[in-house]
Amino acid sequence: MTPGSGSNAGTPPFSVEVPMIELANWHVLQTRSQWEQQVHDALAAAGHEVYLPRTRHWTTPDGEQRACGAPLFPGFLFVRGPLDRDGLDQVRRTRGVIAVVGHDRPVVLPEADMQTIRRLLDSGVPSVPHAFLCAGRRVRIKDGALGGLEGILARSRPERGFFVMSFPVLKRSVAVEMDAASVEPLDVPVALPRRRDAVRILSVAHDPLQAA
Repeated sequence: MTPGSGSNAGTPPFSVEVPMIELANWHVLQTRSQWEQQVHDALAAAGHEVYLPRTRHWTTPDGEQRACGAPLFPGFLFVRGPLDRDGLDQVRRTRGVIAVVGHDRPVVLPEADMQTIRRLLDSGVPSVPHAFLCAGRRVRIKDGALGGLEGILARSRPERGFFVMSFPVLKRSVAVEMDAASVEPLDVPVALPRRRDAVRILSVAHDPLQAA
């Protein structure tokens, strides 16, 4: 039989459709409270590539400041690699795992979100978990360790605010406190429905960035 003949004529050679679940993407795991590290260690020992981002914000117990390495997203961590049916079952059976987010079709954390998380932690800039924020004035950090990152500015004082980065897959946000002068407004503001747990944002009409 000559090449291209038969029932497979016209089919590109070695053409294989790879399901998204089998690609090397970052998937999201939900864990029991305060079980993030135990799950991380168990999956790593089983040969999985696992990532548990931790904060570097400062606390003041007993009047003294110290670094705090709490999970950046309490109750969540990330695992990367091909997760076929057997792989999913193995991950789900790991002690401390509540669920693979997405169940039979695990959701994928966008690569841009993972890059933002890594850049934030590598910068050493203190950050704190924040109520999920999906409405407010979008801004971009002008320069510095986080220059170019985009998020929402939530005012805390007239000249300062929290630069909030939101991750829709997780329904979680992370905040960095900074001067309002360190950010520049973007052209299109966010106008999504307000969540009950979202912090109050000052009206754009009273926002000094409006004059920028």
